[in-house]
Amino acid sequence: EFNDLDESTLKNLMGTLQESSFNLFLLLDDLLQWSLSQSGKIEVKKEPFKLNDCVGSVLAQFQDEAKLKGIKIENELPDLLLVNADINLTKTIFRNLISNAIKFTNPRGKIKVYAKSILQEGKNFQHIFIADNGIGMDKNTRDSIFTLKRKQSRLGTANEKGNGLGLLLCKEFAEKQGFDLQVKSEVNKGSIFSFILPVA
Repeated sequence: EFNDLDESTLKNLMGTLQESSFNLFLLLDDLLQWSLSQSGKIEVKKEPFKLNDCVGSVLAQFQDEAKLKGIKIENELPDLLLVNADINLTKTIFRNLISNAIKFTNPRGKIKVYAKSILQEGKNFQHIFIADNGIGMDKNTRDSIFTLKRKQSRLGTANEKGNGLGLLLCKEFAEKQGFDLQVKSEVNKGSIFSFILPVA
C-alpha cells in the first residue's frame, strides 16, 4: 500500500518503524551484555578517554528519538575532560540512562548531562549527572529499579516499553568499576542519576 499512502502517513509509519527497530537493537544489546556479565566474561579495562567523546557518540544514537518527542538534550560536559574508566562499560551506562531519560520525559521536555569536580582523599574525581524534568518516581519505584523483582517495567510518556534490564546493567557495570550509581527522584519533578569517575 506504500504508493497509496500520503506523505504524512508515511512519515509517521517510518518514525514508528525506526523507533521499533532501535528499541529492538537496545534490547538485544542489553541481553548480550547481561549474559556476558552473568557468565563472568566481562573484563574491566580502565584507560584514559575523553568523556565528552564517549557521551557525544551516545547522544548521537538518540538524536532521532529525542527529536520525535521534541526533547532538548543539553550536554554541558567539558570538551577536554579525561577520565580513567572502562569506556565500553561507561558507554553502556550512559546509553541506558539517556534512553530512560528520554522515555520518561514528557514531549518538549529537557535532559541535561553535566559534571562537578570533587576532591576525595587527595584525588580528583568528576561527579557525573544525567538529569531530566520528566514524570519522576515514587519511593517504591526508586527502591526496585535496580532489581529484577519488578513484575514489569513502566511505560514511558509516549507508551514506550522497556525490558527491565537497563538500570540493572548500569548498576552492575558501575560497581564493576568500583563506583556507585545513585538516583534522586520525585513524582512529576524528574529524576537525577549520578556516579563518580576518577580524573585521568
